[in-house]
Amino acid sequence: MKNDRLDAKRIAVTGYSPDTKVSVMPAELILNLRCLCREYYSLVDNHTSYVNKLKAQLHIVFPGFCNVFSDVTGIAAISLLKRFPTPEDVINAQTDEIVKLISTSSRKGLNYAKAKYDKLFKAAKNALNFRYNLPSVYDVLKVYIYFIEEFDKKINLILSKIKAFVDENKSEKFVQQIYYLDSIPGVGFLSAVTLMCEIGDFSAFRKPKQLFAYFGVDPSVNESGHFKGTDNKMSKRGSKIARRVLYVIALASVRVKRNGTAINPVLYDYYQKKKESKPKKVALGAIMHKISDIVFAVLRDNKPFVLKTPDEHKLQYQNIHKAA
Repeated sequence: MKNDRLDAKRIAVTGYSPDTKVSVMPAELILNLRCLCREYYSLVDNHTSYVNKLKAQLHIVFPGFCNVFSDVTGIAAISLLKRFPTPEDVINAQTDEIVKLISTSSRKGLNYAKAKYDKLFKAAKNALNFRYNLPSVYDVLKVYIYFIEEFDKKINLILSKIKAFVDENKSEKFVQQIYYLDSIPGVGFLSAVTLMCEIGDFSAFRKPKQLFAYFGVDPSVNESGHFKGTDNKMSKRGSKIARRVLYVIALASVRVKRNGTAINPVLYDYYQKKKESKPKKVALGAIMHKISDIVFAVLRDNKPFVLKTPDEHKLQYQNIHKAA
């Protein structure tokens, strides 16, 4: 049944209502930082795309190179590819020349460079038997390396611009909120800036669930008539970048440092318990929910984060109600 007229009437009545909420234009500082942050993630995605293309082409003409260097876009790996792009170049080059190049570019000493050279030389020998020698691929590799280096420069430029904007506006409340988020374990400076830029004016959020829904990590509603679906997933209706940052923070919060201590012991223990009865992705979603609540609490109280165990929270809550 068509009800276009009824819908039009409802929209008109809503527009005339004095209680209708209107959009708030973010401040210029927020818009500037938001523009820079979104461009940063766009550049990072493009950079990653060309890195994957570079690896794919190397598997064709120089299989084994990616196994020598864990990061094929590191200074040492890129320097080698620019100077000795083919297996023949590596085999015919002077040993000392390549060792010196690796040592200088990696800054890890001669022993490290010699060990890498041995692996590289072995990979070059094997590549002669297993590669598919296409001269055009080496031309494409040069193009990919050029774009990767250019993206690196632009990414660093964007990061410096973000840092400059924040430093120039330290007295602003918005920047203070960035520092509050930065105090949360697992949240880095860039993640804090990005979250605040996507949130914008925090005064628009009155409940933790509102912020959780804004990030788009709340359960989707699957209903039709009397049917109510139970297999619900994330709605993903909010800010894509904010959700991406929240996911990265969640991953960092359940990791441990080199000495074995957890970055966030409370969330780490919660994650381990969740994994006992839920799949890892579901448990990680629960961590994202917890982090969203923490972000809301920090911004609501306008205070740096203080790590507390559930028992400490419970005791604090009881003392407040006793005093009341």
